[in-house]
Amino acid sequence: VKSLHFIEEKCENLLNNIVTSSTDDTRLLEGLNRSAELLSGKGAWRVHGGGFAGCVQALMPSDYFPFYRAEMEKTFGAGSCFAIQLV
Repeated sequence: VKSLHFIEEKCENLLNNIVTSSTDDTRLLEGLNRSAELLSGKGAWRVHGGGFAGCVQALMPSDYFPFYRAEMEKTFGAGSCFAIQLV
């Protein structure tokens, strides 16, 4: 998790496509910032797939996910956040 935080800090500072210049779409940046607020000390988050078609990848304990999902969907709408579980 610590490594993922380090990678995300570098990505946010170095990637210039988190906010696309053609549309000024800031949703990915908003998602990263909201994830930082919700997951600080509880999980990790990063941009996945690049800003032009990217999303937020977030890792957290499974019992925390319902709260995270509800908070993210308040901002981005129903169905905007879903679980992918690795077993």
